[in-house]
Amino acid sequence: MVNGEEVIAGVDLTMYFGDGNSNTLSLSPTQTAIVIKILGLSLETYTGDMVCYSDETLKQMLKLKGNPLRLREVN
Repeated sequence: MVNGEEVIAGVDLTMYFGDGNSNTLSLSPTQTAIVIKILGLSLETYTGDMVCYSDETLKQMLKLKGNPLRLREVN
């Protein structure tokens, strides 16, 4: 713990493909922080469950005029 908060030691992002293959990428601390912020990830204190923004909330963010990432909706 640092300043009473859990420290994330590392994050791996795994992509699973339709052909059964997968590929994993280890994220840097900066990449991890950005992914957590964009998805609104948080850990529920009492249950230990991880939650994040819903698909609908993320789609609404894409429509914001000031969308800094210039993201577009993907089908």
